[in-house]
Amino acid sequence: MKLKILSLLTMLTLSMAQPANSMETLKKYFATANRLKQNATSYLLSTAMSFAGWFGGNSISINGSHSSLNGIVVNGKRIQINSTDQNPVTKTIYKTIDLPANGVLIVNNDKGNVSLISSGRSNTIEVIATVTAPNEDEAKNLVPKLWDSETGTVRLETEYLNNATQGSIAYNIKVPQKTLQKNIQTSNGSIELRNGIGDMYTKTSNGNVSIINAHGSIHNTTSSGHTSYEAIVGSVVSNTSSGDQKLKNITGNIELKSNSGSLIASNISGAAQLKTSHGDITLQNGGNKVEASTSNGTVTLENIKGCVKTDSINGNHHLKNISNSATVTTTNGNTYLQNVLGKLLLTSKTGETTVTLEEPKQSITIKGGQGNVQLNVKSLQDAYLKITSRKGSLTSDWAIDRINNRVGFSVDQKLGSGQTTIEIATQTGNVYLKNK
Repeated sequence: MKLKILSLLTMLTLSMAQPANSMETLKKYFATANRLKQNATSYLLSTAMSFAGWFGGNSISINGSHSSLNGIVVNGKRIQINSTDQNPVTKTIYKTIDLPANGVLIVNNDKGNVSLISSGRSNTIEVIATVTAPNEDEAKNLVPKLWDSETGTVRLETEYLNNATQGSIAYNIKVPQKTLQKNIQTSNGSIELRNGIGDMYTKTSNGNVSIINAHGSIHNTTSSGHTSYEAIVGSVVSNTSSGDQKLKNITGNIELKSNSGSLIASNISGAAQLKTSHGDITLQNGGNKVEASTSNGTVTLENIKGCVKTDSINGNHHLKNISNSATVTTTNGNTYLQNVLGKLLLTSKTGETTVTLEEPKQSITIKGGQGNVQLNVKSLQDAYLKITSRKGSLTSDWAIDRINNRVGFSVDQKLGSGQTTIEIATQTGNVYLKNK
């Protein structure tokens, strides 16, 4: 802050050497000074005198106080500056209203946080509204409005009087246990909900969203902010333009989207759709069907009950303990699979592929490009091997009949009954069959 004031005074000094435009310049500089904080104004008043000798034949005096600059006199000529800093104002407003059991609450707050908890056995909604504004006049223009909009529905909104544009209201709300929280939204602030019931629609433009211990489906939209959900009995649909999303202990399906942010989930009983443009995806424990997609990030899935489908442009894939089939597609990234019980379809253009299994029981198809492919198994009994590489080589712990071409090789061989097909094809990558 002091550096800003020194810069201002330096420009002021230079302007005094140029009388032609000094008056307008002074007005502009001191108007800027008034917009700075009080401590900056005080510093300007105390420091300006040390610059007096820099003005040569000009004389300068500054009229003002610790909290305001209201005038300046140069060579006996006064320049009026009407601008005054004021202390920010914070005040608290309490409101209550009765709401019957299974009633609906709708909250619409343009600026400020919303925190809501369901507790107690009464039929009363309690609201603590904290108003913050630049001054007392602006604070009076921010009014929390709580009313019965229709039978069984209560609305809480922020009313802006006299076209007010400054200030905000933060709401701390306590509602009866059986209140349905239907629609909660704010433009600039965070949302925090606990112990809610019923389908919930939340929305914020700039702020985080946290929902804990809810019974009902959740639909959330936020432009910029992180989201977190925990102990939800119901589905979760959440979209954010920029921010991480975290979920834990969800009894239902989940659908997460983010343009820029990581997606992290655990203990999901339903299906999972996870998509982000820039960020990692992690899911542990659950998902009767999982679809994960990222343009730039790592995909990690572990202990998944259902079938899995993943894809990325730039990023690795780590899959472990998958009880059903897995389809993995990557352009620039490595793939690591362990203990996948269903069919495998893996496609990679430039990355390495490593698959580790006990004994293949379902078909395996690996389409590699420039990267190597390594298959680690305890046994290849009853496998039908179809392996080709245009420019790579084959290394095997089993006796494999191969056809060595002038460049590359091919294998077409049945072991035992040959009921499990293992098909591997690479362009320039090598193939390794390892007895683990």
